Amino acid sequence: MTKTNWALHIVSFAIISLLALDRVGAFKDKDEKKSVLSEEGAKEVAYAYINSDTLSAKYEYIADRAQALATREAQLQKQLEGKVQALETRFAQLQQKADIMTRAELESAQNEIQGMENEVNNLRIQLSQQLDQERLAMQLDLYNKVEDVLKGMASENDLHTIFSYTQGGQVLYIDPKLDITEKVLNVLNEQYQEGKK
Repeated sequence: MTKTNWALHIVSFAIISLLALDRVGAFKDKDEKKSVLSEEGAKEVAYAYINSDTLSAKYEYIADRAQALATREAQLQKQLEGKVQALETRFAQLQQKADIMTRAELESAQNEIQGMENEVNNLRIQLSQQLDQERLAMQLDLYNKVEDVLKGMASENDLHTIFSYTQGGQVLYIDPKLDITEKVLNVLNEQYQEGKK
């Protein structure tokens, strides 16, 4: 699994976990939860779960966006390497002439190299920020897509809670009959394919 895919897996798990916590009401006041329970009494709570590992592996959007991000990262890396190569070439040229340069020419050459190094460092920071912004935009888009589908599925099936399950996570066992991962994946992938047309 590449570094980008691993990062996307962790991100998608975190997003889905936050979504599940939001569904459970972990971010609400305790008093607010009590008042809702007291009004509804001992009403049975319907819940289901999605396997976030399966979702990360089979949601086509994640694979496509990971590939797009990897391509973009390679493009930006190539751009940076071009600047580094230009710096190294210019440094070598100036180094060959160093023996015959005057003091003023040496100072000018040193300033030129320092300026090129600063430009490379600034570009490195700028490209890193661009990638971070693109990853964040993808994460937010992913969160919104999954949340919309889960809201619709919860409404259609009268579900109060949809948990996120992952192997090695805090939930040690959950009844496979409550797994709605394939249904969620089908809707997500259908919507994604429709959006590509």
